[in-house]
Amino acid sequence: MNEDQIKKMVDRFLTWRLPDDFNPDAGISFEKTFNEHTAFPRKHEPVGTNLFDATQATAMVRHMVEGLPAVSDKSTTEALDRGIALVEAFLRYFNPNDLPEDQSQQWQQLEHWAKSADIGAGSGLGTTDIECHKSDTPDRVCFYEQDFYVLSNFSSFSIMWEWTPREGDVRFDTSEAVYHFLKFKPTIPSGEQRNLMRCIRYAPSAHEAFKIAERHKHLRRPDWDDVKVDIMRDILRAKAEQHEYVRRKLLATGDRELVEDSWRDDFWGWGPNRDGKNMLGKLWMGIRAELRAAQISSGGVDHG
Repeated sequence: MNEDQIKKMVDRFLTWRLPDDFNPDAGISFEKTFNEHTAFPRKHEPVGTNLFDATQATAMVRHMVEGLPAVSDKSTTEALDRGIALVEAFLRYFNPNDLPEDQSQQWQQLEHWAKSADIGAGSGLGTTDIECHKSDTPDRVCFYEQDFYVLSNFSSFSIMWEWTPREGDVRFDTSEAVYHFLKFKPTIPSGEQRNLMRCIRYAPSAHEAFKIAERHKHLRRPDWDDVKVDIMRDILRAKAEQHEYVRRKLLATGDRELVEDSWRDDFWGWGPNRDGKNMLGKLWMGIRAELRAAQISSGGVDHG
């Protein structure tokens, strides 16, 4: 499928009138699967859709392929087959929450769905499998930090944290590393746990610290799920206390809601359907309130 055909089909899709009984609120059902051998271990794959029934989907396809620019070596039937494949890809990848408000960005997202169905005659759906999030497209990856990236546990703000009562505080590169370090630090760590604590502290990146912790879940302290929120709160407090810039950026958020817009984690973030617990955002809002209260009681402004 060439670029002219993709553009034509997307343009036709944008002019298609939704059926009167269209029910977007029914949404898409998702199933969580875990695969530690992938770059993104927790993937949310759609297992069904209530967007269209077969008749509605067929009507949309026919509308989209009407007047499709001809391809010299493809018949009309093959073009229609490509259109059906496009709908299959659309139903597989479409999530209403992912559709941006800006119309030009909507077109880019729809173009991505169209390209995901770019197939050869009789070959089925295409094999391209590119994960795109936020402003990314299949042809462009956007990597510049967001304005409030400092609130991410992966941001490079080191933290001093106690290694042992005897040895005192040591330096960790990120709050993410501290969090995973503490998973394996009960009152009296075993030899295996001590080795893991050391590996996590010296991990070359926050992501590697995460991977080490994930591979050794069976060695976590047994009360971890009961204490992890309080521990994360203490880590975030330490990050704010030790870095004036973090305090300043946190207070600059005003009264706005703080959300970790992770498309994977629905506990610390809001997850793929934007209805997760967002615990990290809630903890940051609590710390922001604490900083404000401290400013008011002292009658001054934080200068570091």
